[in-house]
Amino acid sequence: MKKIWKSNLNILLPLFAVILISILLEIGVAMLFGYVVDSASGAINMKFSNVIFVSISLLVIESCIKWIYEVMSYKFVAKMSLDTKIYIFNNLLKQDIESFYKNDIGDKISILTNDINTIETEYFRTFLSLVKSGFLFLFAFGTIFYVSYQMTIALMILTAISFIFGNIPMKNLKNFKEKYSNSQSEYTARTSEYFNGYETIKVFGLEKFISKVFFNNSKNVYDKGLDYQKRYSFVTMISYFFGGFTFLGGFVCGGFLAHKGLITIGQMLICVQLTNHIVNPLMFALESYGKFKSVDKILKKIENTLISEENIETKEIEDFERSISLKNISFKYDEKKVLEDINFDFERNKKYALVGLSGSGKSTLMKLISKRLKTDEGEIYIDNTNLSEVSRNSIINLISTINQNVFLFKGSLYDNVTLFSKDYSEEKVKEVISKAELNKYLDRLYDEDLISENANNLSGGEKQRISIARSLIKDTKVILADEILSSLDNEIAFSIEKGLLELENITLISVTHRLIKENLKKYDEILVLKDGRIEENGNFEELMNFDSYFKKLYTISEVENN
Repeated sequence: MKKIWKSNLNILLPLFAVILISILLEIGVAMLFGYVVDSASGAINMKFSNVIFVSISLLVIESCIKWIYEVMSYKFVAKMSLDTKIYIFNNLLKQDIESFYKNDIGDKISILTNDINTIETEYFRTFLSLVKSGFLFLFAFGTIFYVSYQMTIALMILTAISFIFGNIPMKNLKNFKEKYSNSQSEYTARTSEYFNGYETIKVFGLEKFISKVFFNNSKNVYDKGLDYQKRYSFVTMISYFFGGFTFLGGFVCGGFLAHKGLITIGQMLICVQLTNHIVNPLMFALESYGKFKSVDKILKKIENTLISEENIETKEIEDFERSISLKNISFKYDEKKVLEDINFDFERNKKYALVGLSGSGKSTLMKLISKRLKTDEGEIYIDNTNLSEVSRNSIINLISTINQNVFLFKGSLYDNVTLFSKDYSEEKVKEVISKAELNKYLDRLYDEDLISENANNLSGGEKQRISIARSLIKDTKVILADEILSSLDNEIAFSIEKGLLELENITLISVTHRLIKENLKKYDEILVLKDGRIEENGNFEELMNFDSYFKKLYTISEVENN
């Protein structure tokens, strides 16, 4: 946040200057009104018409300055909010995948919506108002001291009483605000969850249950918001009382001093009018300081959400010549060991299949190779370079990952294959689309209506083919295919796997449960994982020539497919 404040000093500092000018004009107008009275009554020797002219001129200038302030303050608040959104979003994008999913997606959406709105209204706007109120308070006090030190002493006593007793009810206001903010985050997170799981809700007839839970979530937001508003309204009430107390006290003191002849009627009016500039800032400060401080916990929540590991110095690599080597690799989720003592070399331009039961560690191994996870023990090398030292940009350019769940953007096939990059020619795009066997869509390459939201109008096979085209257009040397066939029927699964195996100059590492004999024979090597270890490895014929664990898996798969 400090960087955001610093980057907007070019707006904030001129805005401070405008605030000061505006305050000086307000003080000047108040004093001139007093001079108008004293000039009319003959208490001072000043031409009445001159006083009126100057007063009107100041009012015109003050009105213009107020307009400038409104425009500049809006620009400042809007720019701060914009920069904060961008700061949060960009920092979320910098997180590794594991860190990103530690917090609910709904929490992140809530930060970028509910919390940003709160920060804008109760932090940035309140900050400006507090600054203006503070300056106005000080200048009003100074002016009253110039007019009458007796009035200054009286107002200082009244202000101290108001501030001390008015500040008491603000205790715990930020706790009420935090509870309200948390209820909004929970509401957003759960609502996002219901929509993502809509199909499950309908299939299992959970409408009534979900409706009840939604009501409870909504009611919780209502209750916490009401609790906060009650507390905030109580603070406002107390602030109003002590503001009136200070104004009334100042009015009485001014009348008393005028009656004793210590000040003129005009000076009394100046002091009474400037008392407004003490009372109103005081009321606002008492009312808003707690609100301003209540945002602290929201800012801390944002910082905690954005925490990610510091970047270490990395190397750029464009290719590998020999192998990707796994040396004594072990990994665990929390306390559960998923991989243990894995040693293997994936050689350049060869095709590898990873097979094994669910939970054997296949997908975890793929995530370690693509640096989406970090090893607990052991090292991974690309030739002689430790993977931990390889830059993220190099990983993106070297390794493509195709997952079971393919995310497609609403829009054209061209944008979904190129991922909005302008670095590829139309000929290149058409070439990879043909290789991915999507020729039927070539004449609709730029059709913005081809792919609907969530790609609901495409089959699972078509989504996977688009994902393959994405990998091919990048010309990466390694393709990791993680369970991409599991949701497809046998014919499409066979066709897609066959297409991947026929790619030249590509190192393919594929995780699969779909054991199709014709394709399995084309793999250079099959790694069989069991309980986080490599149980056995070899080509199809080698593994089938003895009573292997793979042979049992293959036999079971044949029965299921038939």
